[in-house]
Amino acid sequence: QLVGGDSACSGRVEVRQGRGWATLCKAHVDLNAAHVICKELGCGAALAVTGAARFGAGGVPIWDGGFECAGNESLLSACARRLPHGQGCTHSSDAGVICSRESHPFSLPAYTGFRLVNGCTECTGRVELEARGTWGSLCDAGWDVPDAQVLCHHLGCGFAASVPRGGYFGTGSGPLWQDTFHCSRTESHLGECPAMALGTPACSPRHAAAVNCSGACGAGGAEPLRLVDGESRCDGRLEVALGGAWGRVLAQQWDASSASVVCRQLRCGTVQKAYTAPVLGPGSSPLVLGGLQCAGTEAHLAQCNATLHSTVPPGHVKEAAVVCSGECAGKGPGVPRGPKQLPRPQWSLATGSQQVRLVSGPGRCAGRVEIYVQGTWSHVCEDAWDLRDAAVVCRQLGCGEALAAPGSAHYGRGSWPVWLGAGGCSGAEAMLWDCPAPAPAPALGQRGCKQGASVAAVCS
Repeated sequence: QLVGGDSACSGRVEVRQGRGWATLCKAHVDLNAAHVICKELGCGAALAVTGAARFGAGGVPIWDGGFECAGNESLLSACARRLPHGQGCTHSSDAGVICSRESHPFSLPAYTGFRLVNGCTECTGRVELEARGTWGSLCDAGWDVPDAQVLCHHLGCGFAASVPRGGYFGTGSGPLWQDTFHCSRTESHLGECPAMALGTPACSPRHAAAVNCSGACGAGGAEPLRLVDGESRCDGRLEVALGGAWGRVLAQQWDASSASVVCRQLRCGTVQKAYTAPVLGPGSSPLVLGGLQCAGTEAHLAQCNATLHSTVPPGHVKEAAVVCSGECAGKGPGVPRGPKQLPRPQWSLATGSQQVRLVSGPGRCAGRVEIYVQGTWSHVCEDAWDLRDAAVVCRQLGCGEALAAPGSAHYGRGSWPVWLGAGGCSGAEAMLWDCPAPAPAPALGQRGCKQGASVAAVCS
């Protein structure tokens, strides 16, 4: 039930627990679960998930856990149970849901064009849609990964890596379309997704929808996936293009249905065997794909459900692998398929006597962070390094948004000297040296940072 709202279709989420009710923590309710809640209550689609006890603090127990929903379930009880996060949750974090109220509010929009603008590549940027010959930005209310996944696939840009908020890629000069999409990831473009008008005002131009896709599929029909370490290009471990490099696919829920989509997309015939392989060291991208679930009828892997992780989750030591029957008749000899290749040379940006660069990665926008100061190149100690620091480096190098900030010498161990003064950024700075130093006296040296503890950045 939804309580504390202005109707039965908005309010604090409460679920039946024994003979009473219990609230859910905001951290345990996402938009997919909210869609199921609204559907079960006959309230149409979910418009938003709220926290901070917006509809009042519950006077009942707090449910210890949550639900993992795909969004297409009819009942919340049909969703998988989510284990507790291990963090305390109080009634000040009670989750709320706002539904559309109408049971069938959907209509197909008359959008005829789709593009990404103002990004550093054709696969990142602000979402713009064309209607009646006019291009405009999309309000980001309700914009989520399934919607972005459809757009990335339609544009030939792989998977949706992230959906930055707050008008990250600017506001645009055209109209702001006040619609929200409800895609299932199986659509070929956004125009096939059910959509609903949000009304006015739904959001300001500062909240234009955006997406960072994993990367372009490349020229000549190259696909954003490949099979490696097998006897042919149609046999081996599955890798997908993530963040401009090759990322691993974990064998969570890996089965013949998902493997058949891989064989079809690579024009490798039919699936002969879906199996698992041990993780063989780090991939060229620290990003990994997990929870891949396909029905088996999809034309592309990007249409399947999946979760993007910045690191391999603890306890997962198997990767997805497949043996396909071989080349499809009439397709001719196969060639290795991969993402659009990035330039290999190291690249740095100078500011006076200070410079920064990313080295030993798959391209100029991913690699170990090194800075040039006091006449020498130095790697950076990872003690105070996080995604906010990586975001500044990516911005400084013109490489878009930070997707990951791996440590533990992911792109190799740096040599002495080591720079102890990086880190402590808020993420809004224009340059790394604009950040407040985490140490009282940043300097070159060895003390306080173990050998090889080099940081890295993976940009969009």
